[in-house]
Amino acid sequence: MTRRSAGLAVFFLLAFAVPWTGWTILAVTGMDWGSPTGRLLFSTGLACSLGGLVAVAVEEGRAGLVERLRQLVRWRVSPGWYAFALLGPVALVWIASTLYLLATRGAYVAPDLSALRNWWSMAALLIIIPGPLGEEFGWRGYLLPRLTKRFSFTVAAVLVGLLWGVWHLPLYWGRIVGAGPLWFALFCAGVVALSILIAVLWLETRSLLLPIAAHFMVNLSQNWTFYPSLRPDEQVAYLAVFVGVTAAAAVAALYRVRGRPPPPPSSRQLPDGRP
Repeated sequence: MTRRSAGLAVFFLLAFAVPWTGWTILAVTGMDWGSPTGRLLFSTGLACSLGGLVAVAVEEGRAGLVERLRQLVRWRVSPGWYAFALLGPVALVWIASTLYLLATRGAYVAPDLSALRNWWSMAALLIIIPGPLGEEFGWRGYLLPRLTKRFSFTVAAVLVGLLWGVWHLPLYWGRIVGAGPLWFALFCAGVVALSILIAVLWLETRSLLLPIAAHFMVNLSQNWTFYPSLRPDEQVAYLAVFVGVTAAAAVAALYRVRGRPPPPPSSRQLPDGRP
């Protein structure tokens, strides 16, 4: 087995097998996620970033691992990209919610800004650990740059998005059962569009700090929205609107970077000369 094959196998073993086992136990047993055991099982999602780091070490050695860790603290980028990462997800939710509520309720519904207080809570800070930090070294730290060696940037970003969406399957099993398979299909479509936007952010900044920030804001915007809670029968329709808005933003972002070659994952070469 080559280093590249071994790295890919390690990534999928850790990134998928570990959290899927933990989340399946949560789904089957109906365990309280807030219990000590429930929190432990939920935190198996951290294996995604662990898998990415181990896979990088296997394929590229210490130099590749150091480069990924440097990307975590690469903060000197254009202020516009900070705005893209921090305000972009909020804007997508605001636009989609406004369009949906205008269509279904016939009037503009002003956002409830009191929800902002939730964003500064300890719960909000904890979101960054099992979510962005627990995933981004896998999706954008390892898998995206690896796939760009074989596929075009757009195809690589879409493939990462598809895997990223399906990765959530056992975690959201209860919601899928309640809302139906169409909800999950739309969820995956939305994740693909978000994957493209975050991939563009990675391409333009050569940083993992900004993708982590964008992922964090996506989670915050979805967990604590400024708008009235939707009934179960409204969730699929709203999600369809969100997918449309996010897909339009993804197409615009791809237009900006069209024809631009992706950066290499690392300058290091493997001992036998293979990149």
